[in-house]
Amino acid sequence: TTETSFHGHPEPLSCPEHMSRKSLALYYYTNGRPEEVQGDNHSTIFKLRPDEKVEGKLTLKTKKILRRWPKLFGM
Repeated sequence: TTETSFHGHPEPLSCPEHMSRKSLALYYYTNGRPEEVQGDNHSTIFKLRPDEKVEGKLTLKTKKILRRWPKLFGM
C-alpha cells in the first residue's frame, strides 16, 4: 500500500442468504520504504465520496473530537 491507498468498504457488504463473504489477509514486512512513497505518520484520513455533502465531513470531524475528548480534558 501507499500513502494514498484506499481501504475499506464505503457501503456495508451484503451477501445472498446462501453465500458468505470470504476474505484472505496477508501481512508482510519490509526493511524500509523508498523515499518517494514515505509519508508522515498520521491517523486515518477520511475522504468524502463524490455524492456526499459537507455535513458528512462535519460529522467525521465531530466524531474525531469526541474520541479525543477524554484525553483533552483528563477524563
